[in-house]
Amino acid sequence: MDQPDLRHVELATLFRPMMKRLLRRLGQGLLILAITLALDFVLTATLFSDLRAGLQKAEAENWSTYIDTQPFHHDLIPNKDTARAWGRIVYPWRTDRYGFRTGACAANDSDRDKPAVFVIGDSFVEAMGSSFEKSFLDLSDIDDDANVYLASADGTVMKAPEHETPRYEKAPFDLGSFLLSNFTSVRLVHDLFVASTFSHKMSVGRDRARWTVDPALMEQWGRRGLEVVGKNLEKIVALCRAWDCRLTLVVYPWPDNVVARDKDGVQVKHWRAWSEKHGVRFIDAFPAFFAEPPAATLEKYFIAGDVHFTDAGNRLLFEEVKRATAGQW
Repeated sequence: MDQPDLRHVELATLFRPMMKRLLRRLGQGLLILAITLALDFVLTATLFSDLRAGLQKAEAENWSTYIDTQPFHHDLIPNKDTARAWGRIVYPWRTDRYGFRTGACAANDSDRDKPAVFVIGDSFVEAMGSSFEKSFLDLSDIDDDANVYLASADGTVMKAPEHETPRYEKAPFDLGSFLLSNFTSVRLVHDLFVASTFSHKMSVGRDRARWTVDPALMEQWGRRGLEVVGKNLEKIVALCRAWDCRLTLVVYPWPDNVVARDKDGVQVKHWRAWSEKHGVRFIDAFPAFFAEPPAATLEKYFIAGDVHFTDAGNRLLFEEVKRATAGQW
């Protein structure tokens, strides 16, 4: 009869109590975590209920900002006076009866006889994460026009099928938003991460910006995007001339451009040549964002983990445009 391997018996005898201790400690840890989250949930729903309600309302407003039925995109719902959330930033959001974003310093009907400045663009024009008073503005987004939005036969601009966002009567359930809204500890950890220098690394490596420095992306859809944007801008040029107003085209960098030191690349050269051809005033705002090292620029002028400007970035762009135009908007 075979004898049992004493080494295996000794190992089993040794590891059995270790596994029991490990499982016991794991169970204790899970129990402590469950109790902590339960207390957190109760405290967030009671002591911090006002903060919770404000955040939930601001996040819900992101689902009722745009008009989906117009023959163009980024059209804002008029007569809004609320707050929106962009990441951990909650900021005031107001639009006038025409659907333009507005604020305390905006023009109103009493200024109708004065010269007016219209700024056309998308999320940078909206100044995501900034109040109207601290915002500034852009004109075109190559990726949107190349990949996200398509023009149908009647000229209506719509999202391409692969980018189509499902429509809901209310915002769908999102686990991340639920945890951030209902657990103060989760939001604290989230905010600490967003505030860390590591989160700035999430602002780069995006194809939507790298097409200017990546030949493969340029061939894949960058050139097509430039053509589509050029045709759209030609319509704006014609409209402005019919209204007898001056058109100014402004280009500015994304974080990827800053990190790649893409100071005089496609965005600048292409749109400068286009502007000269069409008699449009051109402003190159790239140099203003290259005066400091890339890390300092990203931390100061761009929202951490995002591509949009901070208040300081909006201010820098405004000052650059103001300098370039000498106040002659």
